Amino acid sequence: MIHLMNWLKGTSAARSLPEKQRRMYTSEQTDNFRLIAKLFAVQSSRTLTSKDLASSDLQRELAEIGQFAEVAHGTVSPAFIWEHMESLMQPHFPLDGYDALRGSELIAAFRGTVAELQCYIAYRPPTKQLIIAFSGTSSVSQTFRNLDARLIAYPGGERCAVHAGFWRLYNGVRSRVLSELDKALTQYDIEEIVCTGHSMGAVMCYLFALDIMGADTAEGVPQSRPPITLPLKLALFGSPRVGNQALAEHWCRVVAERNARARSVKEYSVMCYNDGVPMIPPQNLGYCHLSQTPLYLARGHLFHIPSAESEYTSFTIDPSVMKDLTSEHPLGGHNYYNNRDMEKLLRNMKWFNAMKSREVDWAQYEDWLRKEKEKYEETG
Repeated sequence: MIHLMNWLKGTSAARSLPEKQRRMYTSEQTDNFRLIAKLFAVQSSRTLTSKDLASSDLQRELAEIGQFAEVAHGTVSPAFIWEHMESLMQPHFPLDGYDALRGSELIAAFRGTVAELQCYIAYRPPTKQLIIAFSGTSSVSQTFRNLDARLIAYPGGERCAVHAGFWRLYNGVRSRVLSELDKALTQYDIEEIVCTGHSMGAVMCYLFALDIMGADTAEGVPQSRPPITLPLKLALFGSPRVGNQALAEHWCRVVAERNARARSVKEYSVMCYNDGVPMIPPQNLGYCHLSQTPLYLARGHLFHIPSAESEYTSFTIDPSVMKDLTSEHPLGGHNYYNNRDMEKLLRNMKWFNAMKSREVDWAQYEDWLRKEKEKYEETG
């Protein structure tokens, strides 16, 4: 793979980066899909201004929920995270800064029958939120499913079609997540259901939300389960396209019908500057985004995107706004949502796996991890 900094060599973007940021980008180990963004981004003619900026409260809320999406990644065990959470949240440790996780309770963590897609359910007592988090792509077998971009019939609406690989992955986890949801609803004081996921995990959230809303509408997937009347919130990051135009229209109808019954649905789908994943599968294959009101993350700030521009994936920001915006992650990319370096978290996940392969107690692991962190800080 061509190294990111070789790709950027000689560009003004690379030359202007501070040394700390250059080290951050040279340490990347996963694809951030910037090349796809560079080649296939569809530029909107609309310039985003200060009037399009999202509120700081909304950005803070989504960043908190995003912490649950990030730790759903299939390369680490949620049970391990919750068991050792306080230790992992120490300064310079893997979950340093993931304060929204504190005080939450892990209810269930499981993997689907197709490509072992991971999902977990947690409860946040302070907010009385039930969190349902799906992992993004975390294995080769899941990547193969992602590549199956055939449009196949979706059972919930006329002419609706869905990505074949995504649909198969969701059906591998569907019965378990619905079962765990039903149990949690009887055992906890819940005021809101929150679905969150990054990348492919965001797609799983859409399909899951259609499932639980479908039981409450005339247009949903036929099922015998009772309707869920609690407010529903989706916090999605870097979602690819899910299905065809008919499915997007179906999504909008189901959401509108549920909101008309005073059963609130709030959907926040965030795409990041220079992230190529929201650009795939392409529109010329018959795909479109479900979200009609996406958000755009650039220079560390969120912007509301008008519904007429929902299929565009690149935006110009008014220079008068840009001069006041700063970011620790100016190059954007797929793993830099919520102003956090998810690349760093993924590296720490490798340490988790190393821990599980060693017969050491937690005190030994803390000492080992501290030394590894010190080595990384020294070498960059």
